[in-house]
Amino acid sequence: MELERAIHEAVLEVARQRRDDLKAVAEDQRLTEDLGLGSLDLAQLVAMLEIRLGLDPFSTQTSVAAVRTVGDLCAAYRRCHAAPVRAAAGGSRS
Repeated sequence: MELERAIHEAVLEVARQRRDDLKAVAEDQRLTEDLGLGSLDLAQLVAMLEIRLGLDPFSTQTSVAAVRTVGDLCAAYRRCHAAPVRAAAGGSRS
């Protein structure tokens, strides 16, 4: 899926600032323990994804503390991406 690919690319870009030997990231990799991302790296990642995707799941739907892995991050963005669709579909009752 396009969304996951964009997230994986952004995670890889930020993680390579710490570990330039990384070739790819996997869904089950932990952002801090496995990829070595610190709090500033995570803030940079979220800002980068907000600019690239136009989405911020952490403003209302998901706690940043709940995101531990690349897969968790993808799931948060999938939920955020789907939320406007659900709201639009059920929001036009009078």
